[in-house]
Amino acid sequence: MKAMITTVVAAVAMLPSFASADSYQVAIDGMMRASYRHMELTYACRHVTGPSQFSNARVAADNAVRATGIPTDMAMATVEKMASRIRAAPRWKARPSLTECTTGVARTKQELLRWRRQFRRSQQ
Repeated sequence: MKAMITTVVAAVAMLPSFASADSYQVAIDGMMRASYRHMELTYACRHVTGPSQFSNARVAADNAVRATGIPTDMAMATVEKMASRIRAAPRWKARPSLTECTTGVARTKQELLRWRRQFRRSQQ
């Protein structure tokens, strides 16, 4: 009986760590999706905003991936894979307008920053 109570107490004590692990993974997934969307839109808007915005989005994605603890070379390879997918099959068939680009790029950047803050909170 004592062994069963100890097992139940140990299992209950582990529950918060599972919940925090889930929020940690959710934050990582959100950060990766936001990085991809931001890169995707800056690539589609390169005719309006210039190629430097796409380069900045790649750097932001590199930093987001490295923040998860992945080594730099693997992070860069991951972002390069994302960029090659975006170049190979662009989601935007028509060129977005200036308004769509400026508001969209600002929105996706803020989304990435929001997920990054959530990731940092989940680490604590």
